[in-house]
Amino acid sequence: MKDRQNSYSYEELLACGRGELFGAGNAQLPLPPMLMFDRITEITEDGGEYGKGLIDRSLQVVRQQSRVEVVQGRNLTSTLTEG
Repeated sequence: MKDRQNSYSYEELLACGRGELFGAGNAQLPLPPMLMFDRITEITEDGGEYGKGLIDRSLQVVRQQSRVEVVQGRNLTSTLTEG
């Protein structure tokens, strides 16, 4: 059996989304913002709930914070929001 790649980086996932990874006519992943993971860390032919294979992927979630300042009369009120 041919050795297959068992992990993919973010750049490789983007190449797959553009149709550059597996060639014309093959399946493509969605591109951001619809891509729901940023790397595939493991692909196996066995494993998983039914022993038919497993794809393990991950997504790094970055927490963004912004500071909103509202002027009320002479008092300055600051609110920290997360998004």
